[in-house]
Amino acid sequence: MAHQKTRGFNILGVSVQGDLGGITYYTSARRQLVAFAKAPPLNPPSPKQIAIRSVWSDAAEAWRNLTDEQRETWYQLDKRLRMRLTAYNIWIWFYRSRDEEQLQTIERKAGLTLPRPPAAG
Repeated sequence: MAHQKTRGFNILGVSVQGDLGGITYYTSARRQLVAFAKAPPLNPPSPKQIAIRSVWSDAAEAWRNLTDEQRETWYQLDKRLRMRLTAYNIWIWFYRSRDEEQLQTIERKAGLTLPRPPAAG
C-alpha cells in the first residue's frame, strides 16, 4: 500500500497516530493524516527488548490483578490530586521505580493509603 492521505478520522474528530490494525498513521508537516501499510520488523527482538517488554506486561498484569476496591483507591488518588496522569500511569511509574519515599509523599498529600504491587520477580 502506498502512502495515502486520508480525512476519514478527521471528520469523526478522532486523532490517530501510530499503528492501528495493519496500518500505520501519522500527521504530515502539512497537518494531513497519512496512512501506509505497517512495516514488519527486520530483526527479531533483542534480549534487552524482551526483558523490558516483560516488565511492562508484568506491570499491566499486576494492575489487572488488583481488586476493584484496590483499583478504586488509585483512581481516587488521581481525582484528589488532580494530576495530569491517569491512575494507571501512576501505577506504572511506581511499579517501575519502586520509589517508596515519593509514593508516601503522594499518599500524604492525597490522604490515601495505596495498595502496592507485588515484589518484582
